[in-house]
Amino acid sequence: MSTKKICIISQNLYELGGVQRTISEICNNLMNREDIELSILMSTNNKEKSCFYINEAVNIIEISDVFIEKFVPLYKPFNMVNRRTKILDNIIGVRFAKNMFFRSNELDKLVGWINNEKFDVVIGATAIYALLVGFIADRIDAKTIGWMHSTYEGYYCMRGQNLYGSEKLSMKMLGKLDRLFVLNSFDQKKFEKKCNVKCDILYNPIKYSLKKENSRKKYDLIFVGRLNEQVKGLDYLIDIISKIKKDVKNDIKCMIVGDGKDRGYLEECVLKNNLEDNIKLVGFQKNVTRYYMESKMLISTSRWEGFGLTIIEAMACGVPCIAFDNEGPAEIIEDGQNGILVPKYDTEYFAKAIKECFVDEKKYEVLSKNAVERAKDFDIKKIVDRFLNLIKDVCYEQ
Repeated sequence: MSTKKICIISQNLYELGGVQRTISEICNNLMNREDIELSILMSTNNKEKSCFYINEAVNIIEISDVFIEKFVPLYKPFNMVNRRTKILDNIIGVRFAKNMFFRSNELDKLVGWINNEKFDVVIGATAIYALLVGFIADRIDAKTIGWMHSTYEGYYCMRGQNLYGSEKLSMKMLGKLDRLFVLNSFDQKKFEKKCNVKCDILYNPIKYSLKKENSRKKYDLIFVGRLNEQVKGLDYLIDIISKIKKDVKNDIKCMIVGDGKDRGYLEECVLKNNLEDNIKLVGFQKNVTRYYMESKMLISTSRWEGFGLTIIEAMACGVPCIAFDNEGPAEIIEDGQNGILVPKYDTEYFAKAIKECFVDEKKYEVLSKNAVERAKDFDIKKIVDRFLNLIKDVCYEQ
């Protein structure tokens, strides 16, 4: 493949989050390829507080005071108007939205810069930036891709509000793209039907050595993720641990790795349910591997999950996962073979599944062994190769 110039428009990659980690890792590995020139437009550039390393060879452009931060706050209140008037649910509404918000000097500068740089591909990473690229797709001389990092359900059905404006408008904007990258087969079918655009599955990768090491298991369970009750189901987590303590194992030990806006809420729940001796919070950790190695099983209680990066990280350490049967976990876990899928939000079933793994050591060993093998499918080299092959496919598509 001849050298390709790629531009990724993204949120701040130096902040904490699975999306930031995934994009950073893929970008870093792209720098090992001689046929790639990569630029990243980020909404801010705060290296002093960096959670994730980004290769210095990546051309990072800061746009914190220019366009992106104006796009998001303007879009949300207009969405509130639309929920009442439905003005965006028609072609006139689309034109009105463009005239009202997107014919700014900042947008003209962005379009001009992209065309002047002669990029082969422009990628909007995460939904809001995919929508942005969709809006300017007919004004730029490059192939366009939206890189989705959550589920259709998460974006449009389960947040209590439509965060990205009218669903119909969003589908029209995404439909102007040349391609969408999604995390699982459910979303592939859903977005293709809704947007009438070709979708490819691009999994999140893992980077560390894929091997199981012997380590003393200090914890029965581990939970890894951002502490956001609405998304990660922290209420379910507390309920499950309480059930295990009451009915199965009084001295159950659960490690919680991660931080977020609902840490205070979680700490209150721990105290309220008398789980101080059962749950340990260690906050955000750059190196989670040691905590996986010290734990027997990972639990995922998310209300929705586009993929489940922590699931494959744990699998690579021989730690099987028990998860609600959401789109992401279902893409990774083969129920009863390398992990366990639980009917959505059934905490009784969840606690029962944990109990079975405690009691049946042979079953646990099979899950653990198969988990390590499954994790190999998500090795960073394989994912980057697929990323580049998809880029090549888009570039040569007529």
